[in-house]
Amino acid sequence: MDQLLSDLPIKAVITVITAILSFVTYNACRLYWLRLVRRRLIRQAAEYARRHGNRVEVALVASVGTDIEETVKNYLRATGCDNIPLLKVHREDPFPRDEAAWISYLDQFKDEVRKARELAATRVYMFTNVPIAMALLLGAVLRNGPEALIHHYDNRGYFPIGPMVTETVVL
Repeated sequence: MDQLLSDLPIKAVITVITAILSFVTYNACRLYWLRLVRRRLIRQAAEYARRHGNRVEVALVASVGTDIEETVKNYLRATGCDNIPLLKVHREDPFPRDEAAWISYLDQFKDEVRKARELAATRVYMFTNVPIAMALLLGAVLRNGPEALIHHYDNRGYFPIGPMVTETVVL
């Protein structure tokens, strides 16, 4: 019994030292593993960027009444962007005074924005011919990204008016 009590402080110290060494060894191995994974992901991202370019762009067309798809295609062709995907939401009839029709159109737009995100788009060329109230809703959807380059139409055609990123819309 005396032998057991005399060995107790030594066993306690050994237990504490073992726990500390285990903790340090585990964290060192974990840090090494995370660095390996990080290096591999950086290499893969660089390879992807080399093959596909750093910027993935899409054109997003939202229109009501007049279909503006051909006009947008002509603009994209003239600016050398005719190879980017074109996503479209169009409604033939004007919006009624029914909220459900507006929300349905907004949901269709959200679906197209999701497609752009699935394509890993970093920039959206945005073209609209919608009522102002709907334009506000569409802008709210795009606020969370990707970057949207808003285009305006006048009698000479489309021209970019500026990007819609957090820096331009947040006070």
